[in-house]
Amino acid sequence: MTQLRKMMLEELERRNYSAGTTQRYIRFVERFAQHFDKSPDKLGPDDLRSYQAYLLRDPNNLRLENGPSDIDVRDRFTLSFLYQPTLHLENALARNVVNGWALSGSEIASNGEPVYLGISGSGIFSGSTSATSYGDDGGIYGGAMSSGSGSATNGRPPYIGPNSIYMPGWNDADLRLARNFPIHEGMLLNLSLDAFNALNQTIVQGVNSSYSAYTTNGSSITLPSGSKVSCSATGAAPSSSSLEGCFSPYTGTHSM
Repeated sequence: MTQLRKMMLEELERRNYSAGTTQRYIRFVERFAQHFDKSPDKLGPDDLRSYQAYLLRDPNNLRLENGPSDIDVRDRFTLSFLYQPTLHLENALARNVVNGWALSGSEIASNGEPVYLGISGSGIFSGSTSATSYGDDGGIYGGAMSSGSGSATNGRPPYIGPNSIYMPGWNDADLRLARNFPIHEGMLLNLSLDAFNALNQTIVQGVNSSYSAYTTNGSSITLPSGSKVSCSATGAAPSSSSLEGCFSPYTGTHSM
């Protein structure tokens, strides 16, 4: 294992990414290196920009649209138990107090589900079918149909595969201590004490799914480092076309 790969795996583990997400990061780096036929430690930011441009220039590559389902969960372990002992004590009062209790519980350990990654920025969809409303056209601008209104809306960033990043895995242990007390013929009182997530594990149920921000040309972009750059209107574009905007990493708040 190379030092760079070791550092990458340690960083992904530190961020508590699932095994599936880690494998996809590794696969992306492998494809990135294979594209240039070089070791990843020989590649830099300029090579990354070139590779992203290559992906954007090939929006009809159907292989880029292959991915897991929205509810894909590769690994899940479930355990349940019930323990209800009967102690043979000589003291009748002790028998009545101790016996009759049931301890039950469940343990679920699971990978996280995929995150549907989206684009932040209203410039990509102006709410009409005009030439500046790329959301209606789909294609490399990630246009999609809203499941709520049926109208066109921002979709997935064009350089990210569908459901390619997963939420963190989770672990949930629930316990219950319960007993039935007869209070009348044919009538019982059930007393139970429940402890949900008894091990107090963090369970991520949702995240901010904005992966990229879209900025129209001539506007300022704030990078994750805090520095600002300008989205130029004079980028290298094919003949008779123009640079409409820029994609940049999303810098908003990522909530759980």
